[in-house]
Amino acid sequence: MKEKEKIFKALANHRRLQILIFLNQRDSVCVIDIARHLRLSLKSTSKHLKILTSTSFLDWDQRGPNRFYFLTSNHSEYLKLVLH
Repeated sequence: MKEKEKIFKALANHRRLQILIFLNQRDSVCVIDIARHLRLSLKSTSKHLKILTSTSFLDWDQRGPNRFYFLTSNHSEYLKLVLH
């Protein structure tokens, strides 16, 4: 039950939903581009990305100094509800 609660809390924020929608349209995006798209600070964007990563909606890979985020296939049933 705790895991589902964590997932729903992650999805209950409009900024995090915007991130999921934005990433759904792309393969992977660096944190800087996500922050620019949302018009948020890097600190705030990173906080939202950390929450989404902790729920396994997102994963990331390091390319030089930048982190690139992408959607995972985990929780796809929740993502389908949110993204469609």
